[in-house]
Amino acid sequence: MTRCLLAMALVLYGCGDDTAETTATPGATTSSTGGSAGSGGTGPVGDLTGEVSHITYRFDLATGSAESTLALDVTPPGGDCYGVSCAIEVSSVTWNGAPATSSAVDMGTLHACGTSVAETLTLGSAAMVPEQTFFGLDVGLSRRPSMGGGTFTYLLSWVGGCDLFGPCDDDPALLTAFDFEVTHPSGTTVLCPGTVEPGDTLTRCTLDGTLAPTYSAFAIAADDNWQKTNFTSAAGVSLVFYEAPGGALAASLEVTRVQEFMTWVTGLLGVYPYGNELRIASGPTAWLGFEHPGNIVLLDELPTIPTSYSDATMHVFMHEVVHQWAGDRTTLASVQDFVWKEAIAEYLAYVFEDEQGPPGEALATRTYWDNVAVQAEYYPRPTDDPAPPVHIFYGDVYGPGPMTLFVQLEPFVGRATVLEAIAAFLSSPGARSVDDLRAALEQASGEDLQYYFDTWVVGSGAPTWPAFTANVMQTGDQVNVTLTQTTGAPHPCRVQVQVAGATTSAIALVDFGLHPTSAVASATVTLAEPVVTVTIDPNHQVINTPMGTAASEPLPVWIF
Repeated sequence: MTRCLLAMALVLYGCGDDTAETTATPGATTSSTGGSAGSGGTGPVGDLTGEVSHITYRFDLATGSAESTLALDVTPPGGDCYGVSCAIEVSSVTWNGAPATSSAVDMGTLHACGTSVAETLTLGSAAMVPEQTFFGLDVGLSRRPSMGGGTFTYLLSWVGGCDLFGPCDDDPALLTAFDFEVTHPSGTTVLCPGTVEPGDTLTRCTLDGTLAPTYSAFAIAADDNWQKTNFTSAAGVSLVFYEAPGGALAASLEVTRVQEFMTWVTGLLGVYPYGNELRIASGPTAWLGFEHPGNIVLLDELPTIPTSYSDATMHVFMHEVVHQWAGDRTTLASVQDFVWKEAIAEYLAYVFEDEQGPPGEALATRTYWDNVAVQAEYYPRPTDDPAPPVHIFYGDVYGPGPMTLFVQLEPFVGRATVLEAIAAFLSSPGARSVDDLRAALEQASGEDLQYYFDTWVVGSGAPTWPAFTANVMQTGDQVNVTLTQTTGAPHPCRVQVQVAGATTSAIALVDFGLHPTSAVASATVTLAEPVVTVTIDPNHQVINTPMGTAASEPLPVWIF
């Protein structure tokens, strides 16, 4: 993908001469701080396994030097060597505080050895984090000019990306505690996840209690020109903005509407999981927004760029707030389950728009989803072999995800049931899969949704969305509408068809059912004048491929 795209949907920002930044693909590095493998002492010999329960990360903002310590709960019987993902060179590797007997980074893995351990291990190391970004996005370490003449510095992980900054278990299913210590120039404001303790040249952040995954929690954002503004308080949460001079994020949001949303979303999902403060910061980012536990980073020019959302700043803000539960407190079971967290964030923002927003706002969101969905190159939950990396398929989930997982199910089970299922799905921390979401929807609705998910959600290759042809027969004021699905297996759906005369119109709801046995379904509606036009799915509630319409250049979606 290019770094400079403008389409009817959203903008992938970051265009221009960015000479301090390089774009690359993570590769394996090799380094060594020891010789042959250790003897293993008197305990178990061989590689151990365990779960990283705590990460301590010390980072010098000016130089990029880092010290990392992983605390592991070792799985019995333990061992005397451990392998962990690491995409950069490291030095000074320690094993429970003593120099490792051997360590080497090879093919993206740090393999270290020391005295045998059976219960706990702390693995330390030092590294220089290169100023480098990946996939044309913010992933990596970057420094960019920000509004007001400042410098925005961003150290950003992603799904499977925390090893760009040192040894790290990059499994997205892992929930971890964090301690960050960031050394920085005087006058620079630093934000990192959890509770922030600012200082003149040292900022500490602690994330414990409610844990988080590395793809969102392993992040540091800083600017030497941010100005702090206490925006409002709602649902027991203080919302604080950090913007450079000239920033308009806070000014573009309605305080009352933000308060109403915070009350609504906490009423649905429970108490905000990361303390009593949510910080919203601006920056010259590639994505429109990114969620970090306790922090949200939004594109500084979001209020002024063209998007297909009616109120882009409010929509993206709501999307990222939802991620505090959907993606942060509750995480992905696997990379391929990426769709559910984005779909929930999009859908809940949309529901608030539909129920409490101005007329047309929710329709604009649905229209955007529908338009980009027909250009998807992967199913929402891809099963391709080999599995595509997240940077290849993630853009295909934003439209199809909320449409297939939620909007298209509303006519069958009702919105209240969908919301009940989402609340249950996110009710506790842990890793969740798309299959877990299906089970939650089935539990709430009492419906068997396996066939629905098999046709709409899960699959390999490019999706085969249905295309419809309509046959309309009118007898007096009775209009019979017959729809035929012309591609693939019959998809479960209820499709609106608008029949219009010269002055009036009516909507026929054509129901194929949750377990269709035929590609043909009909409905009859009353219209007192001759039919002049027929419009399939006028309100953009079902993904379908318009007959005779070829997909154009893919439309990018860059909310995370």
